[in-house]
Amino acid sequence: MLFVTDPEECERLALLCLDPSKRLILIDDENHPTKWWNGTVVVPGTDERFTEAGSWEFTAAAIRAKHAIRIIRLREPFKGIGYVIKVPVKELGTDIYIKLTYNAKATKVIGRSFHYDTE
Repeated sequence: MLFVTDPEECERLALLCLDPSKRLILIDDENHPTKWWNGTVVVPGTDERFTEAGSWEFTAAAIRAKHAIRIIRLREPFKGIGYVIKVPVKELGTDIYIKLTYNAKATKVIGRSFHYDTE
């Protein structure tokens, strides 16, 4: 398994997540399967559900808290590179599963998954 270990790359990814003009969630389709289901995930320690903006802020905070960022090969788009972060939620006994990728020029971050881990 490969992981992102460069602190500058981690900070760059976190900054993209925090900038509304630099982040996007694609419409779920066969070429870009997307499960960004922030409204189904409860903010840890609360009864509130994540908003879209809150899910991005949580993702950036997870990156800055040095949660492991695993590099994966995406099935769609073919041979694309993805980044997976799993954030444990003790009170639920599961993880929040986050998958990101970059656009072609690596100037924007694309949210692919934000939901409870099912693996």
